[in-house]
Amino acid sequence: MSDMTYAIVQLVLSFALPGALALLAWKKKALTRGGLRAAYWLTFLITFCGGIMGFLCVALTFLLVLLPEKLKKKQGKSGDEAPNYESSLHAKPGGKRDAVQVLCNVGVGALALLLQSLTDTPALLYAFGGAMAASLADSMAGEFGMLSKAEPVDLLSRKPVERGLSGGVTGFGLGMSCVGAFIIALLCSVAPILGLSDENPAHLMASVTAAGIFAALCDSLLGSLLQAKYRCPVCGKLTENPRHCGAEGQLEHGLRWVTNDVVNLCNNLIGAAVALALAQI
Repeated sequence: MSDMTYAIVQLVLSFALPGALALLAWKKKALTRGGLRAAYWLTFLITFCGGIMGFLCVALTFLLVLLPEKLKKKQGKSGDEAPNYESSLHAKPGGKRDAVQVLCNVGVGALALLLQSLTDTPALLYAFGGAMAASLADSMAGEFGMLSKAEPVDLLSRKPVERGLSGGVTGFGLGMSCVGAFIIALLCSVAPILGLSDENPAHLMASVTAAGIFAALCDSLLGSLLQAKYRCPVCGKLTENPRHCGAEGQLEHGLRWVTNDVVNLCNNLIGAAVALALAQI
């Protein structure tokens, strides 16, 4: 295949594959119009710079947070059981992800891969993998953690918390977090095997996995320590939403500006930074 033919095929796939993923997101009503546009162009950028490997990282991140929803429906569970819940890439019950939420969860990885493509800096592949591993690890911890039979406990205090409240963890959720990080690491390790990078596949896989798991734990830590939580004056529940039961909640814990989006952005940045640091070892 000539360089020109390869470039044309790459461009066509970069337009077509994100389009198919955006269509699925639209059918699932997971994103707003702005969210769809942001998701499409970020996925286009990742696919163009990272090829099929990059696209699969995004696609599997999206698909694997839809799977628990199907499992919950089979078990007869509904999103109403966890009114506080908001995972990394999936919509809140009854809601849709907007462009800001998409950017906070995919933007760091897309930027790292773009810089890697422009500067030919191999270490930035680690940063991309770390950011995406952090995103999927956090998503799977939350989504699959909702299916856990055990009640969640706060990561720091070890006290029981409501399902879906940031900072709460379960053993099953933590296990699925490790699985999510490993999936992204496995996909990234394909790049050196295919000759798209000179990095050591085993070291890349180990670094991305470790970065994703560490970042997901930091996400829960930030959720427990700093994320804003409000007490509803009507029903008395502790929630992450400033409005609940149609009334303004009273800030009881954390900083008002530290929302779920801020925590998710920090999660991705930590994953990218840790993986980048491990690349130097």
